[in-house]
Amino acid sequence: MAAVDAWNATDVGSVRFRQTLVHTGQQYDRQMSAVFTRDLNLPEPDHFLGVGSGSHAVQTAAELERLEPVLLAAQPDLVVCSPTNSRSCRSP
Repeated sequence: MAAVDAWNATDVGSVRFRQTLVHTGQQYDRQMSAVFTRDLNLPEPDHFLGVGSGSHAVQTAAELERLEPVLLAAQPDLVVCSPTNSRSCRSP
């Protein structure tokens, strides 16, 4: 996110990027999530899906159901995912 912020702050070109941070909630332990947020210097997520624990199928189904309205509203040109069970993450 810092790289995009740095790009947006330059005078290079006219393209600016809007970022939306979505937390799937698969690391449902708030302390574990806080470690990632703090250590990676991330802002608070714009959306928290609250997927929680469960089998791979249960997590993937919950993520798809909760992520779809976020993506439909945002209409992103690019989706970047961190390594989780977020199998639904694909660039459109």
